Amino acid sequence: MNQVNQKVEPHRESILKVLKEQYAKDKSISLSAKQIHEKLKELKIDIQLATMYRALDILSTYGYVDITIDRSGEDSNRYRRIFKYNP
Repeated sequence: MNQVNQKVEPHRESILKVLKEQYAKDKSISLSAKQIHEKLKELKIDIQLATMYRALDILSTYGYVDITIDRSGEDSNRYRRIFKYNP
């Protein structure tokens, strides 16, 4: 994320790593925000859910995360890593 002064903040980098690990396990699976948040907690990474949503939005804006939007219910959006950056 070095384009246009984009810094890789620690939380964003952690999210990308979680998504990268999931992709390595199963390329067809994307994760919900709550699933990502749980995995970060398992890794002892302290991040508020609102902060994580902002980070996911920024990562999506710059093309590092793909969001599948599903308006059918709570926490139904799914997130998948796009491999143009390798933390």
